Amino acid sequence: MASEPKLEFEHSSHQRSLSTSRAARRRILIAIELRGTLSAEIDGLRRALGSDDVGRIAPHITLVAPTNVSSARFEDVLARFRGVVERARPFTVDIGPAGTFSPTSTVVYLTVVDPQDVVGTLRASLVSHVLPPPSGREERPFVPHVSLHRRLGLDGVTSAIATLAHFSGRFTVDQVHVLEQLDHERRPWVTVSSATLGGDQVVGRGGFEVTFSLRESLEEEAAAMLERNWASYSVHAYGETWAADEPYAVVARSSHSNHSGHSGPSVVAVATGSLQGRTCVLDRIIVDPAERNIGIGAQLLRYVEKMAFDRSCESVRLLVRADSSALGFYLRHGYRQTEVLRAWREQRDFAVVRRSLTRPDGPGRTRIEHEAGPTSARPAQ
Repeated sequence: MASEPKLEFEHSSHQRSLSTSRAARRRILIAIELRGTLSAEIDGLRRALGSDDVGRIAPHITLVAPTNVSSARFEDVLARFRGVVERARPFTVDIGPAGTFSPTSTVVYLTVVDPQDVVGTLRASLVSHVLPPPSGREERPFVPHVSLHRRLGLDGVTSAIATLAHFSGRFTVDQVHVLEQLDHERRPWVTVSSATLGGDQVVGRGGFEVTFSLRESLEEEAAAMLERNWASYSVHAYGETWAADEPYAVVARSSHSNHSGHSGPSVVAVATGSLQGRTCVLDRIIVDPAERNIGIGAQLLRYVEKMAFDRSCESVRLLVRADSSALGFYLRHGYRQTEVLRAWREQRDFAVVRRSLTRPDGPGRTRIEHEAGPTSARPAQ
């Protein structure tokens, strides 16, 4: 029987508080983030080309290039950003085919077809009223595009342009986003603010006016309000022993992966979820297709179980498509199906599966600890 592959696990688990202090300067850009099926399709293209931006920044059309802004000016920048965007109206652009800036650079991108130059007009207003370029920065001609790969190489550029000569998609722009670069590994970009073209909906005119805003994520003020008041409500509802959900992410790397040309251990699997009281909820678990059927998924699952045990969780719970082979995988690893959610997503039935980390006969937790090995997980508070 073949031995299991040796993996390196990285585990992060924290509560992200947007009310904590930040550096004196914040690096932001303004962009149109693509969403839905088109975004997923473009991410697939980026992954196929080997772009290291997958998971680091969403597919997008940059309107204002990355700029450093002082924390003292940040809220004023956001207010002016919303003012400019809300005066514009929603519009539609066509995406594709592929293009390049070669020979100036070997960037490969998808073109943005915008006959009325609405994107250019919106960008000009943002540059003029929100984030003018720093003095000394050379301004290049604005070419709206969706980057696929920033440094592909000349041969790769030629191949990509030919392969994607007939790619096309259509996207309706109804929101614009401010993204901030975090000082974490890979320096990812996350959305910190968004504004709706045409403005938000106001109700109660003449009385107590309320403005409703649709956002893909909460801005800092709203996130702080939710965090503060939800914690207060939860303590009142559940008692002083209540603890906030704790997100986690586990990354598995291997030096023996099938990704040739990669220096150092490569990411071969990822699991994400949250600790909710005594339950570890597993939201996503994925193994690189090139590394499947050699035991990595089982090792990752055991690692998650060990991490949950170390934090005093009593069970692991997840949803899995009821007609998928993945359900059999979990059943073979000690999980049991507790219910079926009919037409839960995309008209598919999903099974709720759970595994207890404590068994009446005693060996459950001991076996998990033995199989998973030591972790750097901190004890539950």
